[in-house]
This record gives sequence, structure tokens and C-alpha cells, in this order.
Amino acid sequence: MLRCLLLLAVCALPVVAQEIDEDQLEELIEQALLSSKKKQLDLTDYGDPEHKERALEVRAQLQSRRVSLEFDKEDPLDALDHLRELSGVNLVISAKVRKLFEEEDLKATLKVQKIRLVNALELFLKGLHEDLAYGYRNGVLMVVLREEWKSVHYLQVYPVGDLLHKPKDFPAPKLTLGENGVETR
Repeated sequence: MLRCLLLLAVCALPVVAQEIDEDQLEELIEQALLSSKKKQLDLTDYGDPEHKERALEVRAQLQSRRVSLEFDKEDPLDALDHLRELSGVNLVISAKVRKLFEEEDLKATLKVQKIRLVNALELFLKGLHEDLAYGYRNGVLMVVLREEWKSVHYLQVYPVGDLLHKPKDFPAPKLTLGENGVETR
């Protein structure tokens, strides 16, 4: 969260000077967020309050399950169907990814023993194409191209009234220890 806020602040400084419109600003933020996620394959926004709990459950399910796989020049769609069956998670492959598989005639080759399912998925996607990624959204795990994943923007309000106004300091009664215990003056 803090990283995103810092990124927005850095992006906003040149924007104020250039006075660009809102669409250009949104595109600039999308590009900055995309470049910050360039290395990781999991594009899920775990800060999304609406889907956070289920996304974390799916992530835990992928982390906890260990699998052994052997794909030798198989069709990637068949291999992803096999991963779907192993995981028990709803898996959707985007139309652009399907088109990429057909156009480039990609074949899946992977042989691993007893590794976490999430690691198998990441190795599988890295081995097929550098632009492939996955993320959890709308109740399904989606395999997409990085360029087609759009971050979900949501509004969260934080109460800051206590930071803006100093509360009144009322004098407290003086307490002393007397013969009968605590006494006030």
C-alpha cells in the first residue's frame, strides 16, 4: 500500500507541472504499476477489500498443494486444464492468451517432482512466454497477458479527525492516598 502511494506521489509531481488530463494520468499510473509488477507473475491485487479474503484462500490453496508434473511438448491449453483439475480452482484463460498459443504454436514442456502448485504454475507460464501472468479476480484465477491486466481502483476512507484537531485538555481531579484509601480534592 505504501509503495503504491509513493509511486502515485512520484508520478503526480511531473503531472502537475505538465497539466495533463485525467485519462493520461490514469494511463501513466497504470504504466508505473505495470512496470513495478514486471518481475512477478501473480498480478492479484490483495488490497482489494471486496475479493481479498477469497484471493488469499486461493493463494493458500495453491501454496499448500504439492504436485508432480510431466509435460512433453503438450498443447498448453491441455496442460492448463490438467493444472485446473489438480488445483480445484476455477481457471480462465483469456482470449488473447489462446490466440498467442495458436499463433506461435507454443508447446508445454515441464517435468517437476513434488513442488508447490503455485511454483509449478509460475514455471509453466515462464517457460511458455515472457508476457504471461496470472491473477485472481471475479472468483476465478485468470491466465492473461500482462498488457491486458488492469488494476482495480477502489476508494478507502481513513478517519483523520484526531490528526487535524487537538482534543481539549480538561484538568483531572487531584488524587491522594488517605486513611480511607484514594481521596479526591
